[in-house]
Amino acid sequence: MNVKYDFSDKTAVVTGAASGIGEGIALAFAESGASVAILDINMEKGQETAAACEKLGVKAKAFLADITSEESLQSAREGVLETFGTVDFLISHAGVAKVPGLKTNPFTPPIKNLPLEHWEILMDYNLFGAVRVTNAFLDILKDKKDGKVVYTASVAGLKAGSKKPHYHAAKSALINFAKSVAQECGPFNVNVNVVNPGWVYTPIYENLIDVVKNPAWGDAYKDCKTSQEALDVMAKSLGTFLQRSQSVESTAQAYLWLCSDGARELTGQTINVDSGWIV
Repeated sequence: MNVKYDFSDKTAVVTGAASGIGEGIALAFAESGASVAILDINMEKGQETAAACEKLGVKAKAFLADITSEESLQSAREGVLETFGTVDFLISHAGVAKVPGLKTNPFTPPIKNLPLEHWEILMDYNLFGAVRVTNAFLDILKDKKDGKVVYTASVAGLKAGSKKPHYHAAKSALINFAKSVAQECGPFNVNVNVVNPGWVYTPIYENLIDVVKNPAWGDAYKDCKTSQEALDVMAKSLGTFLQRSQSVESTAQAYLWLCSDGARELTGQTINVDSGWIV
């Protein structure tokens, strides 16, 4: 990317930064000079991300953080403040697209076939997880009357989805929650926005090829042999204007911009990084 930002005097907290888009966000902030706190439930991978950030010449550290646990996030907060002293950017990225531990999404419509427990789990990670992250860190930004918060939702939060209704509903709720946080934070000079990634190939899609073989997905994917191929077909078949999936690197740029002075008048907004699908 040719766009450069200078965040050399800033500290970014990124949840879910051990892999995928979250890792890409952490690295993008490091490339822009920011110190980076990597929060993730996978400490081994989180430490690898921290090491990669440090190789870019910035201060970085991984902290164990389970977004389903207030106690875990409080401990992470204490570690972040002890290590970095403050927080300037809060990136609430961690979430799940399916019930942890399940190889694929076993659901086939109608909606009544979807266990209530699955609804509760996806809401707990994708909505209440963000609420817990907010409760753990937002007061730091409000107290200093300066800062940026960016939530990761999904284009699924703006569309109906009978194949994964619990995921669509959770991300939709997160988008609305972020608007409420933005309203609260306005008088404190804290900007709060949402990024909706589209079709970005990351570990979250590693089993996509198994999912799309479900008869409920139709014949569009019958010739696909890999999850990457399936994702490309998905992005094109759904009518993205640019007819392509997105990269982790290009998606991460949206977070940098929302944390820059160039976006200082944006708050309560949702940015769709989807090659022109939600229009």
